Amino acid sequence: MIDHFRARLVTQAALYSRTEILTRMGYKRLGPANFTRLETVLKSGTCGLQEGGFDFRFSAKAFLLTLSEVVGIDFTLAEAYVADQKQALEEERLAFKPWIWVDTGFVRRNQPIFALAACEHLRRIDLPGGTWRLPAEEQILIAATTVRQHYRTNQGALGIWGYIEQYWFCYGENNLYLLSCDGDVVRKHSGSIPRLSLATSSLDGR
Repeated sequence: MIDHFRARLVTQAALYSRTEILTRMGYKRLGPANFTRLETVLKSGTCGLQEGGFDFRFSAKAFLLTLSEVVGIDFTLAEAYVADQKQALEEERLAFKPWIWVDTGFVRRNQPIFALAACEHLRRIDLPGGTWRLPAEEQILIAATTVRQHYRTNQGALGIWGYIEQYWFCYGENNLYLLSCDGDVVRKHSGSIPRLSLATSSLDGR
């Protein structure tokens, strides 16, 4: 439904000039911002709903519904798309997003707190959007590929954090897989990431 609607919207919009579309939508004085917004909606993966936007005439939802109407798409179909997209965005917001923690066995000695804080992001790897929707076995394959690429790219070291020892793939609350630097699954683990609290406490000066 979602992909079908997007494809139809783009196809229908191509039958009209951008100026004609905006004029039929009720805009009187057209400026660059109007054309930019229209292009953004037509190229957006969510038809502008996720990007938001407001121009004192239309909200993101109202813009899309009006655009759909003027290019010849049934209003009921457009409303159904908005409802489906709203549900999908809410699911995305609430879902646990899988990620990877890079474990170097770090123990703070004399490293400055500000330097550690500035480099903290290096120890977390976020996986591509939508990974959480995939079956567990596919998520593990993506994590394994990501680990191998990360280890090669960084040549086994992570700057101030030291040499990489292993990776923790977090695919749910307290649901983990320990991965080797080659991306192989070592074991499954339930609970928090071992050594993560110890490593994090170093940023608090403890």
